Amino acid sequence: MLQIARERVAELVEVTHSNPEDSLLEISAFGINKGTALARMASTHGLTASDCIAFGDNPNDVPMLKWAGRSWAMGSGHRDAKEAANFVAGECDADGVAEVLEELFDLDRRDK
Repeated sequence: MLQIARERVAELVEVTHSNPEDSLLEISAFGINKGTALARMASTHGLTASDCIAFGDNPNDVPMLKWAGRSWAMGSGHRDAKEAANFVAGECDADGVAEVLEELFDLDRRDK
């Protein structure tokens, strides 16, 4: 499905997916994706890529993972996300994001 959509409309819009089987397509305006959204949000607040971190698990996250100064793909994530990220975190269902944030911000979860 992804291949067909890209062949037909890729010059008009951004086409990606957020599902391992390519069955859930995401279509946005040409040049707009999670990476450009994060860049714009950061710029609005006077931040650069090096100030930002990102977490993602699917191909729709790849531009954001590549743009952020530091990025983590989830251990259970799609291979494209893992290749785009700087690091791989734990599984989503095992609090992978929380574990990274605890380490980055020197936090101690009380419910361990």
